[in-house]
Amino acid sequence: FVPNLAISKVLYREKNKARILQ
Repeated sequence: FVPNLAISKVLYREKNKARILQ
């Protein structure tokens, strides 16, 4: 089970990565 906060952190990190790559 993964807490919502952990999921949010991962999603936020992925979004930042995508932004930087672009």
